[in-house]
Amino acid sequence: MDRLTRESLFRAFVRAPIRAAVLATLAATFAGPPASAAESIPWIDAHTHFVCERTPCGQVADTAVEKMDEAGVRLSVVMSPPRPDSKGLDHAELRGATNRHPGRFVLMGGGDILNPMIVGTPPDQVSPALKQRFATAAEAILAAGVKGFGEMGAHHLSRVSGHPSYWTPPDHSLFLLLADIAGRQGVPIDLHMEPVSEDGAPSPKLFADLNPPTMRENMRAFERLLAHNREAIIVWAHAGRDQTRFWTPALSRELFERHPNLHMSLAVRSKMTPAPFQAMTLDGLLKPAWSKLIEDFPDRFVIGTDRFYAYGRTGGPADTFAQRSADFTEGARVLLAQLSPGVARKVACENAERIYRLGRVC
Repeated sequence: MDRLTRESLFRAFVRAPIRAAVLATLAATFAGPPASAAESIPWIDAHTHFVCERTPCGQVADTAVEKMDEAGVRLSVVMSPPRPDSKGLDHAELRGATNRHPGRFVLMGGGDILNPMIVGTPPDQVSPALKQRFATAAEAILAAGVKGFGEMGAHHLSRVSGHPSYWTPPDHSLFLLLADIAGRQGVPIDLHMEPVSEDGAPSPKLFADLNPPTMRENMRAFERLLAHNREAIIVWAHAGRDQTRFWTPALSRELFERHPNLHMSLAVRSKMTPAPFQAMTLDGLLKPAWSKLIEDFPDRFVIGTDRFYAYGRTGGPADTFAQRSADFTEGARVLLAQLSPGVARKVACENAERIYRLGRVC
């Protein structure tokens, strides 16, 4: 079946009312044997959050498991968002809630403790005492049994009121120190960094007025971070969800070729705001350049939906994200259905098992 016929079928299918039947039919039509269908692939969501501002985290964990079961998610990696302050959920708060469901969650740490230390310290004001305090905190986080550092942030854009906007160089000396610790301990760093290839590029108009009018270039510093310690695995969060017009498949390919320790977590959605370099069209088709990138580098991608789990309505920007989170996991299933069977299994589960040292999950 040629690609045009395949795309025509998919456009018709994604508009059908029964999504589960659509995905199974789609996979059977052009993805190979039935075992490759998105509905039958158990998958790991390597990037999720809990909204526990006004609700006990245990109830949020219960809700998360229900939603995970509906979507075929075998295990979720839970972390604090990359806060510029210390108001996020730390791994200790999350541990008791996630322990209610053995084998369904693992935790990342540092978004609430280490990230404020980086964002709040200008690079030229990092003292030896601060480095020691940072290293001690990072080692303590790992000693608590987390699977890596995250979500860390180098460039974060505001999307709604109360959502932070900040920029710090990804080769900040504390980021380099974190890479050394992660490389030594064999754990990944989950990094939120909107790419900017040109200094002074205008900020996206999609977001809140909290963002500065122009953005600062950060790609050269990002490559210095990647090259600093090749033992440190960097999982660049939210691939396929272009926000700045710079995260192209061509840029991703160049970085993959130069940096063997770079990985990406895919955060596509089935109903995305139009942007030039997002991985999916409005019809839910995986764009050819992104499809080829994933197929050419099948060991470098995981699914990381950025889903916010909440129990009921709690208010605030995190709850805003949580209310539309069903589309996050739906986008992942639609993407998996368009990959070749072997690549789909790697992206869905096998790569995350290896990167986060999870053992056999799927």
